[in-house]
Amino acid sequence: MAEDATFTVVGRAGGFEGIGEKSVQDLIETMGWIKEVMPDGLVYSMKGMLAEGNKVAAEGESYGVTTRGKAYRGMYHFLFEIENGQIKAVREYLETMHAQQVLVDDLEGK
Repeated sequence: MAEDATFTVVGRAGGFEGIGEKSVQDLIETMGWIKEVMPDGLVYSMKGMLAEGNKVAAEGESYGVTTRGKAYRGMYHFLFEIENGQIKAVREYLETMHAQQVLVDDLEGK
């Protein structure tokens, strides 16, 4: 991944708190947070990939259990942009309502 790569969770303002553009460092911190809230990890399963030019599209699912025992079953679409053999940008499309409910609201006791 390029040092100046960006990772964007696509969504509308007022929805999932995790939407927006992040740096590589932000992404690393987010992965640390995921490990805290899902101590057994978040397992990804890629269902399909397509490539054209400098872009790769990937469809996937994930599964993990939070510290409060709630199952998170995410469905995703990722769009990777490659430059000079490195990932330059990632856009993640996910179920923002499910993510907010399980990864934010439930963990905060809402």
